Amino acid sequence: IPILGGELLLFLAFWRLGRGLSWRAFAVTGAAICTGGFVVLSHISPSWVPRLLREDVLQAIGAAIVAIATLTHGSIGRRRSVLVASGVAVGCLTAWMRAWVPGPLPDPVAAYIAAWPPPSGAVGGPAGLFPLFPWLAYALIGAALGLGWRPPSRRQILQLSVFGAVLAFATSESWAHVHEFLSANPWSVQPLRVAYRLGVAFTLVGMVYPTARHLSIFATFGRVSLLIYWVHLEFAFGLASKPFKGRLDLLSWFVGCAVLCVGMFTLARFRLRQRKRLANQSAT
Repeated sequence: IPILGGELLLFLAFWRLGRGLSWRAFAVTGAAICTGGFVVLSHISPSWVPRLLREDVLQAIGAAIVAIATLTHGSIGRRRSVLVASGVAVGCLTAWMRAWVPGPLPDPVAAYIAAWPPPSGAVGGPAGLFPLFPWLAYALIGAALGLGWRPPSRRQILQLSVFGAVLAFATSESWAHVHEFLSANPWSVQPLRVAYRLGVAFTLVGMVYPTARHLSIFATFGRVSLLIYWVHLEFAFGLASKPFKGRLDLLSWFVGCAVLCVGMFTLARFRLRQRKRLANQSAT
């Protein structure tokens, strides 16, 4: 209960921060209560602490949103510069963060920061599947792009697409000289991979945006993507998938997929209407 109460206070603090209200007292109190709850839990049932702190993609997304919220102050130009610089720094520092973790930190906490290989002979992949280094870089640079995004001209769309294609082409590991450079400079692996993926994303944005008005279903999903992703996780990996796991033939799978997509689209529309209604109430 203290952990949940502390997290609710932290959520309220960032909600107030986004609306320009006083938030520090809520954040400090929430962090203190949450920390105290974990300390008590570590004495009562130590095995539960790693389970509650287990790093997953939703925690990574949430941490990235918090980081963006703390960096987006001042004019739009200044905010974009800070976000881009921070994103580049995250990509460049990833190799050093991976070499440092877990360090003095508990494994569940260090897994939020960066991944590290398992001990020799251990079964499984690296600890930390979605750490902030390097994944935070994509969120920061994406937020910088979104802050300055206005209905662009065809020329601007073409420029973004060409820039992305050139960036992806130049940093692709399929080139022998790029592969040799990465082998000789291990620190550069993550920055170049971040650059490559961003280049691919910019290219796809440039290709898809001109058709966006004809594909409003994707815009609907995109505006509530975090909620939809959360629901999808329950059906992909959570309790909602257990009754169907290994029991569906191909036709049943297609029917189930269609029903799930329609259900999530309905949920997205409901959430958007709810958000619009709340915005209208705030305006009045």
